[in-house]
Amino acid sequence: MNKNELKRLEEMKKILLKYDLKKGLTPIKAKSILEELGPTFIKLGQILSTRIDLIPNDYCLELSKLRANTSNLEKEEIISILKQNYDNIDDVFTSIDACIGSASIAQVHLATLKNGKKVIIKVCRPHVYEQMEMDVQLSKKLIQFFHLNHLIKVMDLNAVLDEMLIVAKEESNLLVECEHLLKFRSLNLDNPAIDVPLVYQEYCTKQVLVMEYIEGIKINNITLLKEKGYHLEEIATALSNNYMKQALIDGFFHADPHPDNILIRENKITYIDLGMVGVLSKNERNLLKKCIRSIVDEDYYEVSRILVILSTPTKEVDMTKLTKDVSTILTEYANQDLKEINTAKFISSMFKMLNANFLKLHSSITMLIRGICVIEATLEILNPNLNLIEVMMNYVLKEEIVVDASKVIEGVKQVTKSTKSMLNLPNEASQFLKYFNQGEGKVKVEMSASTNQVDKLENLLHEFIIGLIDASLILAYSLQENNQIRSVILYFIILLSIWLVIKMIIDHIHRGY
Repeated sequence: MNKNELKRLEEMKKILLKYDLKKGLTPIKAKSILEELGPTFIKLGQILSTRIDLIPNDYCLELSKLRANTSNLEKEEIISILKQNYDNIDDVFTSIDACIGSASIAQVHLATLKNGKKVIIKVCRPHVYEQMEMDVQLSKKLIQFFHLNHLIKVMDLNAVLDEMLIVAKEESNLLVECEHLLKFRSLNLDNPAIDVPLVYQEYCTKQVLVMEYIEGIKINNITLLKEKGYHLEEIATALSNNYMKQALIDGFFHADPHPDNILIRENKITYIDLGMVGVLSKNERNLLKKCIRSIVDEDYYEVSRILVILSTPTKEVDMTKLTKDVSTILTEYANQDLKEINTAKFISSMFKMLNANFLKLHSSITMLIRGICVIEATLEILNPNLNLIEVMMNYVLKEEIVVDASKVIEGVKQVTKSTKSMLNLPNEASQFLKYFNQGEGKVKVEMSASTNQVDKLENLLHEFIIGLIDASLILAYSLQENNQIRSVILYFIILLSIWLVIKMIIDHIHRGY
C-alpha cells in the first residue's frame, strides 16, 4: 500500500469513527457520512438511492439529495482538460463560461461554439475512475475491519461497491452518454411532444460531451408552467404514456427521471442527463406485459411464475407459498380503485414479499420500478388524479387490442411451420398401414377385406389425425406468449374442433363406427 492509499485509508477511518456506527445508522447520518467521504461515496449514495429493493424508502429519499453536492473544479482545470481533448480549443469554442452544475463524475459548463451556438459541455473529472477504484478497494478493507456486513445486514456492501464501480466506469466514458442521447432521440422521433438535446458528435470525446443548451422550465415548476399557458394534465398524460413506451415498447428508458432532468420547452417534454439508462430485453418486456395481463385476469400462479423468471432465487422457492403471498397482496389492492392505490406502498409490499420468498429481482426490473416511483412523484404534482399503475395497465391492455397485420401474417407462418409435420401424418399413417397390411411390421394382423371395415378404419384414422392436430395446437396455444400468435392458433383450434365434431356426428349417423 503506497503513501496516498495509507493517507486516504486513514481519512476514511476517521470519518467512520466520528459517526460511531455501533450506535446505529439513520438516513441523515448515512447521507452525511457519504458526503464527507467524497465523490466516490456520493456516487455510491446516488446508486443506493435507486435501490428501493435493498434499502428503506426514507433512506432512498435522503440519499437522492446527494446529486449535486460536490466541489467544483477550477475553470483553469477545465480549460486544461479541454486542451488535452482538442488540437486547438480556439477552433471549437469562443468562450467557456462558469460552472452551472457539478457531480461526482463530471461537471457542466455553458459555452459558445465558434459558429455562435450556445452549448452545454459536460467535462469528466480527471482520473475519477482510478480514484473510485482505489476507494472501493480501501472500502472493502474497512468493511472487513469494522465488520460492517454484520452491522448492515440488508445488503452485501462488497457487491454494492462492485456495482458502483461498473456504473462509474460507464459514466466516466462520456461517449456512452452520447450514444444514449442519439438512441433516445431516434426512438422518439415520431413523438412531437418528446425531445432530448441535440448532440454535437464531432466535438464529443471520452472526456467531453458537447450538446445543445436547453432553455426550459423544470417540470415541477408548476407556477411558471401555468403562467406560460401550459396544461398540466396534458403534460402528465404525455409524460406517463411516453415512460410506458420507453419501458414496454422500446426497452430503453431514462433511469433517473427526477424533476431536475426533465424540462418543458416549446410544448415539448425534454429529457436531459442520460448518463443512467435502463435496458429491458424483448423477453423481459413480454414477461412484464404478460404479468400485468395475468394480474388483471387474477391468475396469481402465472404472476408468481413470471416473478420467479424475472428474479434470481437466493434459496429454493416454494411456489405454493409464493402464489399465496402474491394472491394476498394483489387481492388486497384489487378491492381498491386504481386511482387510490399508493404506488410506493404497493411496490414496498411486493419487495418485502419477494424477499420473504428468497427472490431478488433482476437489476433492470428494479431500475424500472425505481424510475416509476420517481416519475410518479412528478405526476402527482402535475395531475393528482393520474395513477401510473392505472396508466401501465391501460397501456398493456390497449396494446393487446391493436392488431398489426404484419404480425398476424408472421403468426400464421409460425403456426403453419409448427404444424407442418402434423399435416404429413396422413401420408405417414397410410404408409404405416400399407406396410402393416403387407405383413412387413414386427406384428402381423390379418384383416377382413370387407369394404365396411376399411371405411370404419379410415374414418377413425381421419378423426384421430384431426384430434391429434387439434391437441397439438392447444398445447402450442398454452406455451405461446405472443398474444397475436395465440389469437391465430385459437382460430385454428376452434375451426378444427368444429370440423371434428361435425365429422363424428356424420359418421355416427351413417354408422361409420
